Amino acid sequence: MLGQASPACARRSCQTLGPTTSVLMLNAAEAAEGVRLNAEAQEMIATIERAFVAIGDNDQARLKEILCEDFHAFENGIPMTGRELVEAMSRYHAEGRRYRWSVNSPQIEVQGSLGVVVYVNRGSIAEAQDSEPTPMSWLESVVLRCQESRWRLAFLHSTRMPQGGA
Repeated sequence: MLGQASPACARRSCQTLGPTTSVLMLNAAEAAEGVRLNAEAQEMIATIERAFVAIGDNDQARLKEILCEDFHAFENGIPMTGRELVEAMSRYHAEGRRYRWSVNSPQIEVQGSLGVVVYVNRGSIAEAQDSEPTPMSWLESVVLRCQESRWRLAFLHSTRMPQGGA
């Protein structure tokens, strides 16, 4: 699916913000009842999950297609450029660390060519390739921008929750 345009994003003008705002929230009870997100919300979440996979696999070519050129992050209180984040994760990957992430209980808002997804990231960190993963959770928000008819990550804010949280 990488490289394919999001149908909803492709219909948007990526130059101006439209007057329409859509807010989608999915709490745990709704998720359990099978409430479905619309196609645009699904595409935004899929873009975040593709970024997770690309970072976890140290796939820098794929990340170039997913991250905006001016992507930046606040990672546990540390401001980072996209390049700095990718370099740090590449270093961790070379050291044998393995990460797993997932988007849970997303709240999504879209205005024109910008979208925001706020969610709980439940995953794990394995400090070495043969070590047992330690469950972790993070509170995260991502700003996405519709560029070239697809959603791309412009900003990530991530704060690790205390062990046992969420």
